[in-house]
Amino acid sequence: MGIEQFRVQIEEAKRRAAEAEDEQVADRYRQHADLLESVESMLSAQQRLIDRKNESLEALTGLLLTFHGQYGEELDGEAADQLDLIAEAARDVKQSIENEQKTVD
Repeated sequence: MGIEQFRVQIEEAKRRAAEAEDEQVADRYRQHADLLESVESMLSAQQRLIDRKNESLEALTGLLLTFHGQYGEELDGEAADQLDLIAEAARDVKQSIENEQKTVD
């Protein structure tokens, strides 16, 4: 369940609590809404952390790919091979981040 779905469920629980004729039923709906709000808050915090991680990884991969583009031709032998491997890994990370963002959106 995504964050938006939690928000819809929270509003639904609050609405049902307000409409409930029995106070015990209303209390249960309010408790349910409180629990959903807690989970939604944790998911939002987790998403912010993921976003920050992705921003850092994007910056690092951009730097590595720029370095590879500028200096890759100047290197030879094992150093060139290592830089090519690092650039390949950076492209994989970049693609993974893009795919993760598509999944979240």
